[in-house]
Amino acid sequence: MQDSKSWLYAKTCSLCQSAIGHGKFRPKKLKCVQCLSAVCSACSTSTSSGPVCKKCGGDQVQVRPKEPAAEEVLASAKAILAAIGAKPTNVVVGDVGLVEKYKNQIATFDTEIQDLKKHIDWYAEQLDQREQTIADMRGKVTGLTSSNEELSSKIKQLEQSLSRLEATQPAPSERTCLRCNLL
Repeated sequence: MQDSKSWLYAKTCSLCQSAIGHGKFRPKKLKCVQCLSAVCSACSTSTSSGPVCKKCGGDQVQVRPKEPAAEEVLASAKAILAAIGAKPTNVVVGDVGLVEKYKNQIATFDTEIQDLKKHIDWYAEQLDQREQTIADMRGKVTGLTSSNEELSSKIKQLEQSLSRLEATQPAPSERTCLRCNLL
């Protein structure tokens, strides 16, 4: 079974404490190859052996510049197309078709991004439900463990009572009521 402190179970970066992993607008979770802790992309750098956090890499680690998200690239493309469409120039018929083609591609990409966000949100919700179910099961196991300990102590008490009863039992020739012997 995995250690509960493993980088797989971490929900925050070990250095900057920002939320990482799966979920809405969370950066990807990376594992430092040296200290095996969970880090975000801002607190690590890629090396030939894999990601290394700032703490392990020291001065050698250069923080990666933030890569633009798909939404930022799409917004930039929309702005460029809007600027092209707003310019009153002598447009060749072929250029108008090209601009329309790019507008259609941007609309398609925009729709795909929205669909992907819905899928990511659904998977993040499923992961949260899974974590809650695991926590509930751990609570039940703890309750069952305490019940088992209680039952085991009661069994020991009954065994001790039975052993005392056997010691105080009258000779087999006498016929006495078992109820009388117990009381």
